[in-house]
Amino acid sequence: MSAEIKKAKVEKWVEFLTEADASTMWKIGWMVEVGPRWGKTRIPELLVREGGIKKVVQDNAGKVEAFKQAFFPLPPASSNIPANPVYLLPAWEFQPPTNQQITATFRKMKNSKATCSGTFPNDLYKAIAASSSHFWAQSTGLLLPWGYTLRIGP
Repeated sequence: MSAEIKKAKVEKWVEFLTEADASTMWKIGWMVEVGPRWGKTRIPELLVREGGIKKVVQDNAGKVEAFKQAFFPLPPASSNIPANPVYLLPAWEFQPPTNQQITATFRKMKNSKATCSGTFPNDLYKAIAASSSHFWAQSTGLLLPWGYTLRIGP
C-alpha cells in the first residue's frame, strides 16, 4: 500500500474519532479490534427516568445502578402470598413407568438417530426392546424406576 493511501486513511480515521459522540461509539467499537484487556462492546449513554424526570447516564457507576434497578428491582413492601396458602389436591398419583411403556417408547424411536449428541444410538434401545430375554425384564425393573423410589438425586 502506498504511503499516500496510508496517510489518507489515518487522517480520515482521526477526523472520524474527533467528531465521534455517544451515538457513534457502537460503530467505532464494531470497527476497532479490541485487545484482550477490554470487552468488545461498550454501553452507550442510557436514558433513565427518576421520579418522572428523564436523566442521561454517562458514567459506568450510573449505568451499573440503572441496570441493577431494571433487572433486580427491590421486593415489594408487603407480600401478596397468604400466610397459610391452600393448594389444590393433585390431579393424579404419580407412578413410575412400567416395562411395557418403556418397551413401547423404545420401539417408537427413529432408526439411526440418538436422543442427544454423545448418547447411545436409538438402534441399541430398539434392539433391547425387541429381545425378550430375562435380562431385559430385570434390567428395566432395576435400573429405570430406580431413580423414582430411592429419593436420591438433585
